[in-house]
Amino acid sequence: MEAQHNLTKWYTATLSLTIILPIMYIIYLVLIVQTSGKGFQAFFNEDPVFTILLMISLINPFWGHLLNSIPKEHRFKKGKADKLLNYMLASQVVVGNILMAIIVFMTKRKLQSVGTADSLNTFEKIAAIFLLVFTIFCGGILLRLTIVSL
Repeated sequence: MEAQHNLTKWYTATLSLTIILPIMYIIYLVLIVQTSGKGFQAFFNEDPVFTILLMISLINPFWGHLLNSIPKEHRFKKGKADKLLNYMLASQVVVGNILMAIIVFMTKRKLQSVGTADSLNTFEKIAAIFLLVFTIFCGGILLRLTIVSL
């Protein structure tokens, strides 16, 4: 019972951070734009790194939705949750989101092993792969913009 309660806390933390981190980044972005004295369009045109970072931060709510769509009884076992957390962990590592990567890894570690694991349905697989590919694309652009600005 203690292990399940512990997992629930980690799973809830993962779901919460998929919403909280993008909101915090948007607030940060609004404050930066206000202090620069420019409009959003001029700001994003001048420094495209912030556009890519915004796209990366807005990927997390989609991961949260996929994780939240798993029925509660399946969240505590390896299977759907484990496979989605694998994709999400790869996504977070690619873009350097260390905090989310650590939380996702800890959640994944707490999952209980079961004999037969439920696999993802077609929609979940396609959505997870699309999010991962989009994250890799954004991570590549971010890396290129960072190298060019050096």
